[in-house]
Amino acid sequence: MKGVLSVNLPLILKWIEVIMQSLRGSFAEIDLEALQSNLSKIIQFCGTPGFVCPMIKANAYGHGDLQVGRALQDQGLQHLGVALVEEALDLRAAGITDPNILTFSTIGPQSVKSIIDASITPVVSSLVDLELLKDAVPVSSKLPVHLKIDTGMHRMGLPIDQLERAVEFFNGQTRLTLEGLCTHLSDAEDIGNLEGESFKQLNLFRRAWDFVQSLNPKFAHAYNSSGALGLHAHKHLEEWSAFTGFGIRPGIGMYGAVPESDSTLTQSQIESLNLVGAMTLTSVIGHIHTIESGESVSYGSKWTAQRDSVVATIPLGYADGIHRVSSGKGFVTHKELRAQQVGTVCMDYFIIDITDWPVSKQKVGLPITIFGGRPGACSASEWAGWGNTISYEVFTSVSSRVPRKYLPRS
Repeated sequence: MKGVLSVNLPLILKWIEVIMQSLRGSFAEIDLEALQSNLSKIIQFCGTPGFVCPMIKANAYGHGDLQVGRALQDQGLQHLGVALVEEALDLRAAGITDPNILTFSTIGPQSVKSIIDASITPVVSSLVDLELLKDAVPVSSKLPVHLKIDTGMHRMGLPIDQLERAVEFFNGQTRLTLEGLCTHLSDAEDIGNLEGESFKQLNLFRRAWDFVQSLNPKFAHAYNSSGALGLHAHKHLEEWSAFTGFGIRPGIGMYGAVPESDSTLTQSQIESLNLVGAMTLTSVIGHIHTIESGESVSYGSKWTAQRDSVVATIPLGYADGIHRVSSGKGFVTHKELRAQQVGTVCMDYFIIDITDWPVSKQKVGLPITIFGGRPGACSASEWAGWGNTISYEVFTSVSSRVPRKYLPRS
């Protein structure tokens, strides 16, 4: 018996996985072709910049970093960006070998060997980190690095007044080469304003770029989705579009959302981009109650029926990523039908009011779309507004206990 189990263990584990994924009826469906298409649209909109580094940190914003990484590798992307060395190592272990993986993280003695062994490109923010890397690289080897400059975000990055020492460092050794220079905009949504914070930062960055030219860096990159799209939406910024080494690091746009605070694009420009939500969060009606006028639902009796009502329980809750703060504000859909979420969102469930739905649709097992790319569905940005947050947090909050389905299926 023991031998039979050991021989069939992979099959048994796969069977268990399939069964477990189908029990609750709740899924995050990830359309990899939509994601690839979104990225292509952004690149085209930006005039095909010389450096493109899609950001797949935080499990690809909740979409699945290994699956998204493979899709982007298949698309021919030369660079991918993550936040942590651990994320980069996971990608390498999964066979994502072709793209250059950049880690925008702090660097410590415990991580330098992994960076070197896995051929990861570190984005370095301090002279101390440069010294750590140099000391760990074999004498006969060269490690490309990108140097991050703090131009005003004041989170990570080399202070501009230390740039001269950095150039002296690179000139004084042979193990590290400066492949790229980058910065991060603190308020990319104001990029259309030549007097705004973004252009104060970009002017500093351009000075830094000019200062390091003796080191022959290949790439300069500063623009997230909002900055990149905004830059090309304003004709008076064309000289910055042509900035040597101009590079973009698309994140939220690639996943099909425009930043909620973005004021750089007109509605017609947003519509012309036609970005499609790559994640569709779905579930089913798990239970139905008929309640009388005056009765309440869920914790704290926060919602009381003003009429005899039909309410349905959806088996998703704040442990799955439905924020409790959105209680009583959000909507879900079934094709053309729309229902409001009522009462307090629970850990494992939330409740919707389906009183006005046809009786034929008031049934257990009916598919429900919470947000996503389907016609008539609510968007992640709408759910972000109901939860007083941003779409980034909506995506990354969809927890690991929500199974992911990938389209097209391999």
